[in-house]
Amino acid sequence: MGFFKEKGKERPSTRESAPHDELPIQEDDVATPARSQAPVSGYGIEQAIALMRGLPPDLQTTDIVVQVIKRTLESAHINVASIIADATHKEERIETRIRTLQEEISAHEREIATRATEIQRLQSDLEETSRVKERLVMAEKLTQAAEG
Repeated sequence: MGFFKEKGKERPSTRESAPHDELPIQEDDVATPARSQAPVSGYGIEQAIALMRGLPPDLQTTDIVVQVIKRTLESAHINVASIIADATHKEERIETRIRTLQEEISAHEREIATRATEIQRLQSDLEETSRVKERLVMAEKLTQAAEG
């Protein structure tokens, strides 16, 4: 690895230079609410999804292709069970987020319904107020005409 030599020394500062099971955890490996956390090997469900997306759609579910991918990952010392566990955790996070959003939507819909009811009530009150006002204005004009 002559690219990383520094005055005759090699610097093992890249993922390629570290053993597969001892890769350093980097910022990209830290999960955020919207992202999956890859296993320590650095290969998780996000990378598996990217790999599968790279395949033509008609090959993505072919049994032989799936077996080849699994064996290729295993030959690279990537634990398929940890990818499956990562996928399970991601599914749980997604399902939780979906439930949260559905609850928020329901709360907003209730708020909208409450405000729509209030608008209807206010419109009825406005119409009645306007009718009574018009009658009182008419009565006032009639009174002034009779006195004048």
